[in-house]
Amino acid sequence: MVKGLKVLLLVVSVLLVVGCMNYKINMSIHDDKSVDVNMSVEIDLYEFASSESMRGMILNEFYQDVCDANCPYDVNSSEYTTCVYDCLENYGSTEEEQSRIEKAIKDYLDEQLSSSEFNEDELFSDEKRQQLEDMGYTVETNLDKENYTYQVTVYQTYANIDDVSSATTDTVNLADMLNGDTNNILFQKINDDTYRAHFIFESSDEQTENIDISDYIDINYIVNLPNAAVRSNATEVSSDEKTLTWNVNLIDNSDIEYEFSFEQRNNNQNMFGLSDNILKIISLCLIGGGVMGLIIVITILIKSSKKGV
Repeated sequence: MVKGLKVLLLVVSVLLVVGCMNYKINMSIHDDKSVDVNMSVEIDLYEFASSESMRGMILNEFYQDVCDANCPYDVNSSEYTTCVYDCLENYGSTEEEQSRIEKAIKDYLDEQLSSSEFNEDELFSDEKRQQLEDMGYTVETNLDKENYTYQVTVYQTYANIDDVSSATTDTVNLADMLNGDTNNILFQKINDDTYRAHFIFESSDEQTENIDISDYIDINYIVNLPNAAVRSNATEVSSDEKTLTWNVNLIDNSDIEYEFSFEQRNNNQNMFGLSDNILKIISLCLIGGGVMGLIIVITILIKSSKKGV
C-alpha cells in the first residue's frame, strides 16, 4: 500500500497548490482602510479517494478479491476474463455492494493515514509555510483523520489598503496565493478614494502534473467593502451592495475572473463629504449663533417684563 500512499500524497499536495474541494477566500476592507485577508483550503480525502481517477487504484485489490470469488473459472480462460469485466462493470449497483466499497475506501484511508510511512508535512510543505510566514501570513493546518479532511488556512491583516495597492494594473492569480507566490499587491489604486481588484483562478498543466482537477474544485470568494461597489461581476450582491460573493465550480480548468471596484471614503470626511475641520467650524458657528440668539431672546423678554411692570 506504500505506492498508493505516495500517489495519494502527490495528488493531494498538487490539489492544495492549485485549489481543492472547497477553496474559500474572504477579504474585508474596513472604514479605517485596514484589510483582512483569509484563505482556507479544505480537501475531503474520502470524496477524492472515491473519484474515478483514484478509485481503480485504491480498490484494485478489493475488486480482485471480489471478482475472483464471483468468477469460478480458470484464470487463463476467456470465461474468467469475461466474468471479471462484467464483475468490474456491474459491482456496486446494489446498496449492499456500495456499502462494501465505501468501507473498503475508508479502510484504505485509515491504513494510509496511520502508516509509519505517512508524513503530514508532505501535504503542505515547510517551504510553502515559510514562504507565507515570511510574507506576514499566519498559517494553520488541520488533518482530521476521523472525518478524512485536511485543511490549510492562512490569514493576515494589513493596516492600510495602500500597503497592498499599486498604481498599475496587477492581476492576482488566486491559485498562486497559497504558495506565497505573490508580491502582496492585491489592488490597483485608481485615485485617492477608488480602488480596483482583478483576480483570476488559473492553473497550468505543469502545476497539476496533467491531472484534470476540474471536478475537485469549488471556489467561494467573498469581499466585504466599506461602501457600495461601483461595479463588479459578482454572482451575488447584498442589498446594500457592500458584500460581493462569487460561488464558482471550476469546469474544464477554465479561468475564472473576479473583478470589482469601490470608493474608499476618506476617514476625515463625514456623510456630507466635508472634512472634520470644516465641520467643527460650522458647528462652532451654529453653537455661537444659537448662544447669541438665546441672549437676544432673554434680553427682549427682560425688557418686555419691565415695561409690563
